[in-house]
Amino acid sequence: MPDAPAAAGKKINGMKILGTLQILCGALFDWIWFQGSLLQIQTTEAWLQGGPAIQGINPNWSILQQPISLLTGTTPVDVGISWWEAWIIEVITILVGIGFEAALHGVFRANKKLGELFGSITLILIAINGLADFQFGSILSSTFWGHFAFSVINGVVVFYFGIIGISLIEHGFHGVNS
Repeated sequence: MPDAPAAAGKKINGMKILGTLQILCGALFDWIWFQGSLLQIQTTEAWLQGGPAIQGINPNWSILQQPISLLTGTTPVDVGISWWEAWIIEVITILVGIGFEAALHGVFRANKKLGELFGSITLILIAINGLADFQFGSILSSTFWGHFAFSVINGVVVFYFGIIGISLIEHGFHGVNS
């Protein structure tokens, strides 16, 4: 029979390994979520500007400069509205994935009629985001199914992967520290 301290040591090492793997997987989920969010901003901008469809899963990293440009008033006039609206739609989409009930509760608490309106407007904005993903993003081909796959997969990524990643990281740290 193995002695108790040796068995306990193996369990602790196993928990640390599992915790480390959970942290790494959580970081991967959050990285994919981050890229999916950037892709959704791109497709929404393309829809609003009547621009070309995005090609493949290749986020445009300069999108991260847009909020700074909007805040400092240096946004080019011809793209300012589409940047602003694309970011608002994406923030609402992320909100639905991570805390819609809390936000809706806060709006309802302040004003019940505004709460009802907030829920309806949110659904409309989510539909616009999905439509933009469908029309301006695709996976592998520009067929109906390529556009459909992009919009469904990217929607799942943005709604769920961020919160899954955070949860995995949180559980991983509990495992590493136990």
